[in-house]
Amino acid sequence: MHPISNTNFGNQPGKIKVTFHNGNSSVDGFIVKQTGSSTFVVANANAVSTTFTCRLADKTDLASNLAAGFCTITATPFGSNTVEHVSSIQSRIVHTTEGNSYSWFLGTASIPGSVNLNTI
Repeated sequence: MHPISNTNFGNQPGKIKVTFHNGNSSVDGFIVKQTGSSTFVVANANAVSTTFTCRLADKTDLASNLAAGFCTITATPFGSNTVEHVSSIQSRIVHTTEGNSYSWFLGTASIPGSVNLNTI
């Protein structure tokens, strides 16, 4: 595994946004740390001292309707308005539940074959 840089983590604007199930419902939050290519410790922006360990959903239907213990990071491919769900992420490559692989950026994806990860 090539972890992603922790400079992309935190609850400041421009950091990777994650949606996760907190045991009651799906909420938006941020990454505290990465523990595997598809596992993260995350927190809700409104309750930063409470963390959850979650795994990226590996199927589109699960990513669209999260269950406890799962999370999703959404990505928008270059030149598209269609949102995809990240199933694994490494230093500069994401794989999506839709069956695609891309290089990723924060901000606007500006190269064919890349995606913009949604940010806080």
